[in-house]
Amino acid sequence: MHLHPKDIGGAIVSIDAPVPASSWRWGGPSWRVQEGARGGQRVVGVTVEAADPHAMAARWAEVLGRPAPVPHADAMRVALDDGAIDFVGACENGEGIAGFTLRVADEAAVRSAARVPATAPSRSIEAFGARIALEPL
Repeated sequence: MHLHPKDIGGAIVSIDAPVPASSWRWGGPSWRVQEGARGGQRVVGVTVEAADPHAMAARWAEVLGRPAPVPHADAMRVALDDGAIDFVGACENGEGIAGFTLRVADEAAVRSAARVPATAPSRSIEAFGARIALEPL
């Protein structure tokens, strides 16, 4: 099922669970199989910009069947099983996804692939207008 941004706000949200997991046609029959630590890598966070972060966070929590959002840093956070969705005030580009948090096995390899110097102080990279925060596995 896909939820339109007019229904939930901020982004198209896809809610599905392929059963069995290998039947997820977009990833192919072995999409979950990865050797070693890379198999533990995940998207564990999304940052969504909203004109009214409190209201949008409450709507997402309701639709996703999650506990009420709580303040976290400068955001309203909806907790997930192994991650979170943070809702922040919208900038000049309007509402939508502004960033992701990735749990990675090899931060140096990610930074190298993104052509970010290993000496850069931030634990995030910028790609296609989104901030991608890197979290160790």
